[in-house]
Order: sequence, then structure tokens, then C-alpha cells
Amino acid sequence: MLLLHGFTGTVQSLDPISCVLLSQFSLLGIDLPGHGRTRTIPDPNLEFDQVIADLHEVMHRWHPYPIHVTGYSMGGRVGLGLACRFPNAVKSLSLLSASPGISDVTGRQTRSALDRDLAKFLAETPDGVFDRYWESMPLFGSGRVPGALGRRISSKNIRQGWSASLPLLGTGVQPSFWNDLPHLDRPVQLITGERDIKFRNIADAMKLRLPKCRTHTVPHAGHRVHLDNPRTTASLIADWAMGHEDAQGP
Repeated sequence: MLLLHGFTGTVQSLDPISCVLLSQFSLLGIDLPGHGRTRTIPDPNLEFDQVIADLHEVMHRWHPYPIHVTGYSMGGRVGLGLACRFPNAVKSLSLLSASPGISDVTGRQTRSALDRDLAKFLAETPDGVFDRYWESMPLFGSGRVPGALGRRISSKNIRQGWSASLPLLGTGVQPSFWNDLPHLDRPVQLITGERDIKFRNIADAMKLRLPKCRTHTVPHAGHRVHLDNPRTTASLIADWAMGHEDAQGP
């Protein structure tokens, strides 16, 4: 199973669910460009589809047969793009609080402008300021990140990596996958938190277009379902993947 984290996250930020999934799956976790050990983005002209192609190559080298893919938020968008571009590489998808992007050009342009502002804020803000801003976003509700994950103070170098990732992986520059959904013949599970109304509505709209789809609302959770209710989230992911273990298998 491939695990893909969200914006400002790393492979380790998925530990609350990966520690459960390890009992049933071999896991491949990848720090996406601008994050963790992939903080440096050497090619400023790199594009979203190239990231997907590179990810596909890494997957194939790790395991040459189709695998299960789980992605949270930004990682969910990347995972969905992977399944749309390379469907034969994917057995099943579990997307946590994710979307297919923005369908209209004007909306993407507006989001790109907001992402540019956020990138500038990330590059210029003093230590601690962005972390407090990010934690206070209504998207995350009142839930607090547990343990060390909730006590981080990002350094300037870390924030510069996040800033550099926005023109590459931000929702404003991502291709819209809405029109790809009816042609995606892979089993897709859409997991959202009960407090995350925005992404619950997105999941409902996606389900209408996907041929093989199940939605699930996680109780006592907001956008960060893997942190707010990790055991339920991990159980949903494991059951979905195991239920489609024979899909496109070796």
C-alpha cells in the first residue's frame, strides 16, 4: 500500500494509521515534493503530471504489480491523479478528505492567486506564526493534533519547502480530474470526517460520477480524519483494500 500525506505533512504524519495498517500490508510512504526528505525541488519547471509520473516509476520499482493507494488531502489529490493517469498500477483507492480539484478555469485562477499569497506568507513569516495560523483554520475545526504532531514549530527551511510545493501541487495548478471520474474503473473509497461539511459534500458529488465508489463519514472527526479518529480510519482503509485484494493482482 502506498501512503501519501497532506500539505505540511510527511510520511511520519500518517503514523497514527500506518502503525495499524502495518499488521496487514507492506507500506510505501513517500515525502511529496517540498516536504520532509523531499524538501528541495530541483526543477522549478516541474509540473503536477510529472510528479505523478515520477511517483508511478517509484511504485513500479518497489512493487511491479498494482497496489492499494491511500492519500490524505493533498496526497489524496495526488493519489487520485495517479489512478486516473495510471489506472493499471492501482488496485484500490482510499481518499481521505480529498477532492478531484477545481473544475472551472476561473476558480483555479482564483485559487492560484490565494496559493501565491500563502506561499509568500510561508516564506516571510517568523517561526511559530504560520503554525498558529494553520492550526486555527476553520477547515480543521476544534480538533487538536495529538502529541508531538501538535507541538511543532516549523523552521524557515521547512516553510520554504512548503512554499515551493504550492506552485507544483496546489489545488489551483492541479489538473481537474472531475471529468476523469466516470472513466476510473478502480474501486474508490471516500472517507471524510463528520465535522468536515465541505469535503463531505465533495465526496457526495464525486460518488455520483465514480463507477465503483463508497463513501464513509468518520464520527468524532474533522478534516484530519487520520488524526482525529485513527483507529476507525485505519480499519476502513484496511477493510476496503482487503476486499479488493484480487483486483488487477499478479
